[in-house]
Amino acid sequence: MFNSDKGKLSVFKRIAANAEIYLATLLLIFYILLIATNTLLREIGLDRLPWGQEIVLGAFIWAVWLSAGYAIKTGEHLRFNGLISKSSDRVIYIAQLLESVLWVIFAVVVFTFSLETLSFYIDTGSNITGTTIPEYVRRAAIPVGMLVVIIRTLERSVLLTRSYRQGENMDKWVSSNE
Repeated sequence: MFNSDKGKLSVFKRIAANAEIYLATLLLIFYILLIATNTLLREIGLDRLPWGQEIVLGAFIWAVWLSAGYAIKTGEHLRFNGLISKSSDRVIYIAQLLESVLWVIFAVVVFTFSLETLSFYIDTGSNITGTTIPEYVRRAAIPVGMLVVIIRTLERSVLLTRSYRQGENMDKWVSSNE
């Protein structure tokens, strides 16, 4: 009985550890199905869903911004690798920390400015065209995505620092296959 509980716990931990990519994947599946539905409706001579394009756009925006945090977590984002791949562990560590600082600065700036836009849409109370879904739901993707980027960057920095302090080889932080 305890083994199955442990297995359930590890599933929940895995889902929590990768929540943004699971959600982004679901959004992309939804996105594809909605595009396919609208295409099929058009091909058989029926009217497309009037809100389809707007919802597809919103799902895509959410998937992109959620995926950004996951890319940072896995090290599959823009990085200094070409410059530091043959460097010492110390240089790799410093470059990776510098990269993390730059990502956090970028995410904080984007987050701050996106809150102004989000606030505007909350205040206006406008809806996504053809739906009763508030426009701010779509616009919230950017600040939420930037929060995910900040969290994943800080998480990666902690793991990087722990690895460096334990004297581990820093090459794994340059390789995309950690």
